[in-house]
Amino acid sequence: MIHIDPVTRQRISYQECSGDLQYDLVGGSAISTQVIPKIGLSRSDQINLGRSNELFGTEAGLLGQKEPNTCITGQNTQTTQRVRIRRVVNGNN
Repeated sequence: MIHIDPVTRQRISYQECSGDLQYDLVGGSAISTQVIPKIGLSRSDQINLGRSNELFGTEAGLLGQKEPNTCITGQNTQTTQRVRIRRVVNGNN
């Protein structure tokens, strides 16, 4: 059997009646990963989240400009994390 992912259109072959199908999405960073907020950190870690300055040590940073550290899709790397999307397809379908 072949399953076609509705978002990425990738094809995954699997054996019928072998249980649930699980697979990781393949594609660009914006398609294959999702951004979730960081939770469960210690109190001291939470106080300092988002205080980074990407411009530290540059002329703009010395003049007081602030720019948070961002990931490839623009989210703050200190307050969010990226995880790979794993799809699960029910084996009865």
